[in-house]
Amino acid sequence: MPERELPRFADLPLHADAPPGSSWSVWGDDDEIGTLNLIEAEHVAAAARLVRRGAVFPLNWDLALPSPAFFLRENPRHVMIEKYGGSATDDYLEGFWPQASSQWDGLRHFGDPDWGFYNRATLTEVMTEGAGRLGIEKWAERGIAARGVLLDVARLLDADGVERDPFDWYPIDVALLTRTAAEQGVSLGRGDVLVVRTGWIEAYEQLDEVGRQALAAEGRDPAARASSATTCRRSSGTPGSPPSRRTTRRSRPAIGRRAPTCRSTGR
Repeated sequence: MPERELPRFADLPLHADAPPGSSWSVWGDDDEIGTLNLIEAEHVAAAARLVRRGAVFPLNWDLALPSPAFFLRENPRHVMIEKYGGSATDDYLEGFWPQASSQWDGLRHFGDPDWGFYNRATLTEVMTEGAGRLGIEKWAERGIAARGVLLDVARLLDADGVERDPFDWYPIDVALLTRTAAEQGVSLGRGDVLVVRTGWIEAYEQLDEVGRQALAAEGRDPAARASSATTCRRSSGTPGSPPSRRTTRRSRPAIGRRAPTCRSTGR
């Protein structure tokens, strides 16, 4: 079955009332799953044929991390309950924020500050409790099965001798991803799920309690959450590495965003 032809990026958006370069309306004005539409039945079948060892690699993090929680959230408390004279147990979570630990960001988590949410969903629609528009349950109802590709950007930059703070902003652009894939001998295709290792979790787990408290405090400080211009520099011009030119961008709230620098120490 031939793949559906998609518009070129240069032809986006399809309509004037959508952000530049956005995929709004590509899969219809009522679509609620976005680029998951790219994963079609033939991609799932092809992915299943790749299984050789049957090894399983969980990608979820501890629900209690990071601790303290970021962005005014709370850490969950797991409560166990004994029932029927000790012959059964039950449990529940208190203070559970679904986006506090590892999670999938649904399409109603962040909207464009000027254009709103995906496919013109309004704030009222996405704030509806339960099955509101663009809810993550739309992805769950569809299901996600695909070929996963891990690109270990952190390992490549380490091999390049690039000193970086994982808590700082630094660009991971197409050139860097392409070079990482080439170094690993893998290719990317339509319908793939891309997983990028940045080294953030390893760096976080090495922090002591004081460091974790300080990092969480940045997310509680209104001044730290305000949009700011950030720059990133690299002295080397290695292709597929953080760009040598100074880049400036508007940043959305993030944790651990200090004045970022990317430095090369050579190989």
